[in-house]
Amino acid sequence: SPAAIRTLAYAQSECTVDAAGLVVARQALRIRRGDREPITAVEFPPSEPKPDPQALCLNFGGSAWGSSSVVAFPLQRLGVSPDGSAVVFEVNDEFSIMAPSRLSPDQKGIFFVRSDGHGLRRLGPASRDQSFSIGEDFSSRVVKNFSSLWFLSPPILFSPNGRRITFTDLGPGPGGVKAVQIFLLDLATGERRQVTHLPSGTAPRAAPEAAPYFLTCCPKFVDNETILFQ
Repeated sequence: SPAAIRTLAYAQSECTVDAAGLVVARQALRIRRGDREPITAVEFPPSEPKPDPQALCLNFGGSAWGSSSVVAFPLQRLGVSPDGSAVVFEVNDEFSIMAPSRLSPDQKGIFFVRSDGHGLRRLGPASRDQSFSIGEDFSSRVVKNFSSLWFLSPPILFSPNGRRITFTDLGPGPGGVKAVQIFLLDLATGERRQVTHLPSGTAPRAAPEAAPYFLTCCPKFVDNETILFQ
């Protein structure tokens, strides 16, 4: 029998290459509830045609690795509440390697929407900790080894009662030096609170050409008052 999935939220990302080799990208947030047809909660219009010397569009389509969309598309972190009634998502193109800062400030941030597509509201600014890490192949004009790149788009995880979310962002550590910290966001009040004060450092790599790992990553709730992270 099919799995009893109540709410599925996902990014639908598309890019096309014209005869001149220019890329046009578009993306939408889709939500599917039960066996109903998916609805479009948010849609981003097609981008202006851009050169693609690294053949990212071709690699994206050929690899069929959807998680890598965070490198060039605006939808970043994404999560569904425990009861399936709500979706929280992050929109941010500040770190895009294709078209940074294409969106207006009011289009960026962390947003809430009910799983029926209603009640869209902005909860606050987007994280300043980018949701992906890329290898040195991106510094060349052609990606030589797509498998050497390491992407991570950690989901937004809710507290068991569905009232708060946790994620990483930049904040002051010891001596006021900025570093990646763990944050909480209250969905009802919009209060955003830093709960760690970790030091900065240099992220390790599996190999010199590989993408760096994350120093601080992947917070999740153990219970309503406790967060586990690495």
